[in-house]
Amino acid sequence: VVADRIFAAQVLGESRLTGLYRPLLKLLHDEEPSVQQAALGAVAHIQHPLLWPQVIAALAAPQTRAAAQTALVVGGEAVLPALQQALAHPGQAPAHVRQLRIILARVCGRVGSPACCALLVTQIDYPDPAVRLRTLMALHQCDYRADAATRLLLEGGLQAEITHAIWLLTLLLSLGEPAPEPLRLLGQTLRTCLGQQQARLFLWLAPLYDPAILQRVRTALALAPGLQRRPTEEQRAYALETLDLLLPKAISKQLFVLLDDLPPAQQRKQLAGDAPWTPLRLPAALAAMISGDERWVTPWLRTVALYTVAYTPAVQADPALQAAVLGATTAAKTMMQETATWVLARLSEATAGTPHALKKKK
Repeated sequence: VVADRIFAAQVLGESRLTGLYRPLLKLLHDEEPSVQQAALGAVAHIQHPLLWPQVIAALAAPQTRAAAQTALVVGGEAVLPALQQALAHPGQAPAHVRQLRIILARVCGRVGSPACCALLVTQIDYPDPAVRLRTLMALHQCDYRADAATRLLLEGGLQAEITHAIWLLTLLLSLGEPAPEPLRLLGQTLRTCLGQQQARLFLWLAPLYDPAILQRVRTALALAPGLQRRPTEEQRAYALETLDLLLPKAISKQLFVLLDDLPPAQQRKQLAGDAPWTPLRLPAALAAMISGDERWVTPWLRTVALYTVAYTPAVQADPALQAAVLGATTAAKTMMQETATWVLARLSEATAGTPHALKKKK
């Protein structure tokens, strides 16, 4: 009976006896997802090393993924060897590796030991924005202070964020001001990306400078978690003046531009300096978002860019953009694959045949 097996898993967990791991191992392989979920909830209390690989395997199934994530996080430092072993195993799906690294960061942030901080540092420059964000959040949670070697990594990451901000501003300006109706959602998404980036800048800075002062600046700028207000002019002035006293001029000057309430064109000009710049044509900007570097471009921005192509007839005949849409049909993310396939079908209908890029592919 399913209810009896669920009760058995709960009793095993409440016993907290490591020696009782064998019956729990059997329940983790039960055919009923509800029994597996109960068994996963008990694993963190049993804390036997042979159970953690089974919990990691449960991440692959949608029915048990949430319970497995919770079990790993609650397990704390005891799960780290199993997570490291799983990450070292070659041939895994990118989505699974990404999930493991995010869970590793969550666990390390919860435990906060020196060993955990050392593991987190190895993920600082991982080529996935969600993994990097969770890693930086975990380091902040651990109150990590950078040493000489890590300082170079963090300063490099900070400069990479600023370079990416210039790219986002370039894309935003390619939409025009104000953006016409089909482009408004994309413009809002780009502005959201810039806002999220402002919060990330402080996570890069936290291990390098006084975290308490940086937290006060974040709060003044309404960038702290949970704040939904817009900062007043006085709050913004206080925040920028505090940063000016705390940071080297080379860093504070760039941050001021990103954190101040300036028009995008002015922000981009001040960040890029005297470097020559030619505004992107809209088809080129859309193609750049769809096929851009996965290290920085989020799946949501790609998906919104694809959606924009479907409702902007003026750009649909562009061969480079068609090629970008075609390439997205083989993306790792299912949402992107499905959206790109739908957009490609609309392009075929709009051009009364197969798009140029698809003909070339065939």
